[in-house]
Amino acid sequence: MGSQAILTSLYTTFNTVYLGMVCGDTQVGFYTTATKIENIILALYSSFTLVMMPRISSLMQSEQQEDIKRLLQSSFNLLFAFVFPCIFFSEFYANELVYLVAGNGYEGAILPMRIVMPLMLIVGLEQILIVQILMPSRSDKQVFINSIIGAVCSILLNVLLVSKLESIGSSIVWFVSELAVMTTAFYFVKQKYHDITFFANMAKHLFSFIPMLLIYYLISKNIEQCWIGFSLGFISTLVYSHFALSYLVKNNIYISVIKSLGGKFIRK
Repeated sequence: MGSQAILTSLYTTFNTVYLGMVCGDTQVGFYTTATKIENIILALYSSFTLVMMPRISSLMQSEQQEDIKRLLQSSFNLLFAFVFPCIFFSEFYANELVYLVAGNGYEGAILPMRIVMPLMLIVGLEQILIVQILMPSRSDKQVFINSIIGAVCSILLNVLLVSKLESIGSSIVWFVSELAVMTTAFYFVKQKYHDITFFANMAKHLFSFIPMLLIYYLISKNIEQCWIGFSLGFISTLVYSHFALSYLVKNNIYISVIKSLGGKFIRK
């Protein structure tokens, strides 16, 4: 897995290096600001993925298919419950989030941030497909091919886009490279496990969270003070997410976590 790690590092870090070489430090600042929030949020989910990997690997060795599918479904449900509220909120309030992270003078990071925030979903799916399925099933060749595809896409698209589009181009390069890796990983997974799918579940979560955009729009139209609107948007995200996950999509892992926390609170 050493070569795979090197190639993965290539297509995730080469963007920043190449952007600095071609466009200078200012554009690197915009790009790193745009990616900072996405990386922080996704790191929380990555810790869960690493915890799940040994358990799924053990189940694969004992060929307990039903338990494997149950754990993978929990992984997908946790991801969808986690990333869709984050993506919708960060897309609408990108201006405020960039200001919180970097302050004045980083308005050039707003559009790159809006491009990369959906990567929370794409990279999260990658982690399930690669770290929780392909790696435990000892599909080293497929994992290596995934990394090759990501590296090639990154290098070619950097050369084609970054000199013209600067930090926006780097964001597009990262998005397309990760999308290519995720698509290839899903192809390899479907070859080994035909009954693993997530699109219907993902679509159900996506459409359930779309009304949040209307809530944000109504807040922005009726609240003139920017940061009051931002605070109300954040609170609305928490409240609506609880409603959507509990009653619209009935996300089982979210409901079980809420019940567990409620039980602990009552016992105290």
